[in-house]
Amino acid sequence: MLEQLADLHAAIVLSPGSPNVWLADPFAALPTPHPVYADGHCWFGMCVWDALAILAVTGLDGRAPTLCPISGEALELQVQDGDLVRKDGVVHFAVPAADWWRDVGFT
Repeated sequence: MLEQLADLHAAIVLSPGSPNVWLADPFAALPTPHPVYADGHCWFGMCVWDALAILAVTGLDGRAPTLCPISGEALELQVQDGDLVRKDGVVHFAVPAADWWRDVGFT
């Protein structure tokens, strides 16, 4: 059944070459460079976009520390009362949305 959900891109991604869940979007099953801290919990997203989605779906205030992929500068995204606190950044998607599922681990 998990394989069928994964084939349908129904928010489940299996580990490459394995029947194990790698991602239940937006939650990663294993640690990634995109942790999310909220209400005493730590979750992981596959990307910073997923990290923010974790805060949205849980409805919790929290933080998602990350690095700027260009400069390597430490960044910390914070959500308070459902709103992104710092809004002066720029989001860049290197892969068009239509192609995200071709390699969701990279995207």
